[in-house]
Amino acid sequence: MTGVVNNNVPTAGTNENIQTSEPVRNTNAREEFDILDEEALPPQQNTLLSQNMLRNVRFHRCTGLNNEQIAVIDNMRAPKVRGFFSNLFSKIGRSVVGFVHAFKSRETRTILNDTLRTRTNALRNIKADKLPELPRDSTPVSMDAGQIGKLTGLGSRTRVIPFVPYENEENRNASPLQKMLFPHGEPRFDDIKQNPKLQDCWFLSSISSILNSQGAEGIERLFSPSAKENHVLVRLGKNQYEVPLGRYTNGSENFGSRSANWVVALENAMQMHLLAMRKDEYSLSEVISNPDSNVNIRMRGAEIGLKALLCDGYDVTLVQDPESETGLNTIKTAIKNNRPVVLGHAGGLFKALSDGISPKHAVSVLGMSPDEKSLIVQDPYGKTKMLAVSKLHECSVCLV
Repeated sequence: MTGVVNNNVPTAGTNENIQTSEPVRNTNAREEFDILDEEALPPQQNTLLSQNMLRNVRFHRCTGLNNEQIAVIDNMRAPKVRGFFSNLFSKIGRSVVGFVHAFKSRETRTILNDTLRTRTNALRNIKADKLPELPRDSTPVSMDAGQIGKLTGLGSRTRVIPFVPYENEENRNASPLQKMLFPHGEPRFDDIKQNPKLQDCWFLSSISSILNSQGAEGIERLFSPSAKENHVLVRLGKNQYEVPLGRYTNGSENFGSRSANWVVALENAMQMHLLAMRKDEYSLSEVISNPDSNVNIRMRGAEIGLKALLCDGYDVTLVQDPESETGLNTIKTAIKNNRPVVLGHAGGLFKALSDGISPKHAVSVLGMSPDEKSLIVQDPYGKTKMLAVSKLHECSVCLV
């Protein structure tokens, strides 16, 4: 089967109705609702009992979450991030792949550097598309550190390490919020550095593909000042999220990438978004007993990240058989029209060694080589690479 599954249709709108003047209370859900205690609801609790206990579901006025979602968070047993040995093997594998790619791509280094430099400069002049309006009754979603800790697998004793503002010549004229988020006064590709433990290459590649297609403004518009001290409002999908200006930690492990502050803030918001976007689909006992029930940020699909970052303003297209003439023309058209493109690399060690991209790894497509025989891709580990068009077999491509 060749071609694409569906066509993309832009949704007009604006984000001018984002509210930042009224303060948002950081009310702990336990203070307003009788919610289930961990001991009262073991992991294998049956669905019927869960539904009976939460029959009168209503929305929390302060957090934008309903009672059932709050109960899910407080009773969740999310898995921890990858252990020592799995992370060690991953690091060794990435080092081998990186060495092979560095050896193979010496002759393309000039092309890559020139492309990245030219593209970075061009991002400042790209005018981002308007975002769809927020619903009129929209309320920012807010969670405390303990609840986030439950979602991320860090545990209920999670705390926030505040961001340190970037003070340098590049952001000398930036606002206080910009200094807190952007080390160069603007978002850049090299701000993104994946933490291999987290396995959120799908989201980081979605971020860089939005930056590549919508420009710096496409990222900056997602952030708004918050009346809540040491927080920022982040727009994803149809929601806004009250995100702390800091990194979640339990003392021994951190949540988020090794990236600049703005990227970590987006990761924090995305973890909240994965829960909030499912508010009409909950089976409480299922989510509690199955920690990977689409509320964990690890190993998701790029289509989720693209739709969230574009605030549900576009349909995502899945390209079937990207190495075919039809599939490749679809990718070329998206690049020409300045649309986000994320590539999922096929699994397999030998293919990874051949292509220089880790197995089952997502990268963003920045453009094509001058001879149109290769895609120029940005690896969320921080490297710009070339991938031959002839090697797109078994790869998957998401674009809008």
